[in-house]
Amino acid sequence: MLKVFFKTQKNFDKTAAIYKKICYYDDERIFCNLERKMRAIDIIVKKRGFRSIPSEELTRDEIDFFVKEYVRGAIPDYQVAALLMAIYFNGMTPRETAALTEAMLYSGKRFDFSELHCTCVDKHSTGG
Repeated sequence: MLKVFFKTQKNFDKTAAIYKKICYYDDERIFCNLERKMRAIDIIVKKRGFRSIPSEELTRDEIDFFVKEYVRGAIPDYQVAALLMAIYFNGMTPRETAALTEAMLYSGKRFDFSELHCTCVDKHSTGG
């Protein structure tokens, strides 16, 4: 977390586009605690590794962000393909696999069949 202050609104607006912000105002200045926003490219590079930097385990928050933003349409297919390729080459830890499974479970529409008072089974296929 980075603490900064801005002398002008213009500088504040430019920086706020890149960072999440929690701001405090006094008579002359704007003080902000800044936290870097998650970006798909950073998550891909973290999983892929870069040059001499090895691949790292993704956090639950990073996986949730990636799935939610993809479902929302904010992350394009080619970035998902890049992450999947990084996962293919570097594998996933059991913790990452559980987080991805859970993120996908809650990413779509869920139906409640409890009023049927019977055992319900979900059978689906990707086709082929």
